Amino acid sequence: MNIQNDDFVLEIGSGHNPRLRSDILCDKFFDGRERQGKLIIDRPFIICDGEKLPFKDKTFDYIICSHVLEHANDPEQFIRELVRVGHRGYIETPSRLSEKVFDFSYHRWIITKKKDFLVFQKKDLGHSSLKEKLSLLAQNPELIKFNVFNPSMFLLKYEWNGNIRLKINPLPGKKLNSSTRPSLRSYLLAFFAFLLYYFCLAVFALYIKHKYWIKLIRARFSRIS
Repeated sequence: MNIQNDDFVLEIGSGHNPRLRSDILCDKFFDGRERQGKLIIDRPFIICDGEKLPFKDKTFDYIICSHVLEHANDPEQFIRELVRVGHRGYIETPSRLSEKVFDFSYHRWIITKKKDFLVFQKKDLGHSSLKEKLSLLAQNPELIKFNVFNPSMFLLKYEWNGNIRLKINPLPGKKLNSSTRPSLRSYLLAFFAFLLYYFCLAVFALYIKHKYWIKLIRARFSRIS
């Protein structure tokens, strides 16, 4: 994040993990709705909706909006407010792959980046047997580690200056067609990425074990000789 030392920084949706550099925090809820931890209030804090921010135009030099836009009811209005009250900012959301694997029930949008546009696709909240199996897989500690150590696969990061370009796909009032629905390919990609990670761990464990036995054998032979 390109934050200068003298920047006045707002964080929207700070929740249970506010950034150290944020000067003002705001969140929509006091309770634990749509959040995975307890709300932290350790500096100036405001309860407000990101779609109607209670600040004057260009109040902030920089705005952090991390893991919030996927919750928005009206992302177009939300982004208008970001640009109205801030000069620059940083947006972070789950990637398409992350939404397919972890399938957070309270996320309303799948967000992707195409060139310099943020593309919002209304999330299909339906369930299938494949989704249920992947949701169980997502609870595996090894996959969670894989997520932590491979953020580029599971996060979308977007830094803006002056303006944010976006597209809503499909347009309001239109239904998702088969070409815009989540594809089986994305689910399989996540599954095989996990298998590859687990395989590499197993190979590494065998290598360490092999080295241990060679060292032990050499030590015993050196005693005999």
